[in-house]
Amino acid sequence: MSIPDIEQMDNDERTLYAQALLGQDADDFFSSDLGRYIIGMALQDEKAASSELREVDPTDAAKVSNLQIKANTPALAIQWLANAIEEGREALSQLEQMNDTEL
Repeated sequence: MSIPDIEQMDNDERTLYAQALLGQDADDFFSSDLGRYIIGMALQDEKAASSELREVDPTDAAKVSNLQIKANTPALAIQWLANAIEEGREALSQLEQMNDTEL
């Protein structure tokens, strides 16, 4: 993405540009060694918590609740990154459409 003149943008364009940059950052993170490591560890934690959840005493509400949170949180974090990527792509598309109509 080329660097536009931020001063020439209106607030909507600045917001879209910020979303596009954030999405690109999230995509870069997903593709990085660190991102792959973090996602791998999150999925391992999710699997371990799900396994524990199958064996926990179902009458132990506190333990069940804690394991449910532990099992669901990694998927949520991964989804947040995926959402940031998708929103960034949508923002970039909108910016491109705005630029096309200005030409």
